[in-house]
Amino acid sequence: MSSERVWEYSCPGLPEEVARARRITRDVLVDTPYADDAGLIVSELGANAITHTASAKHGFRLTITRAPEGTVTLAVTDTGGTGAIPEIKQPRQHRHTRPGIGHHRRLLRPPRCPPQPRRPHRHR
Repeated sequence: MSSERVWEYSCPGLPEEVARARRITRDVLVDTPYADDAGLIVSELGANAITHTASAKHGFRLTITRAPEGTVTLAVTDTGGTGAIPEIKQPRQHRHTRPGIGHHRRLLRPPRCPPQPRRPHRHR
């Protein structure tokens, strides 16, 4: 590649467009070691755009730029605010009723072993 290449896509604000944006990203970067990671990043950015901005109504733009030296730039441009005033929300204080982060944390803990009797320490 001798010059920078740019791909731009307009995506309607539909959930299935997030999956399409991920596939496009992986296809454009298929010959690189980070195609899957880039697809995941675009999925997150696209989902945030249609969830938290007016992009659900107006769509978002995906831009992928590849520079000759191998640098890749990913951009998801949303269509701005929803008109709502941002507010800080406190997390709900309740036990998880379905698998969630608490469940996964428990899975990551080492298994508990029964306590072993201690041998007295002898000095020689």
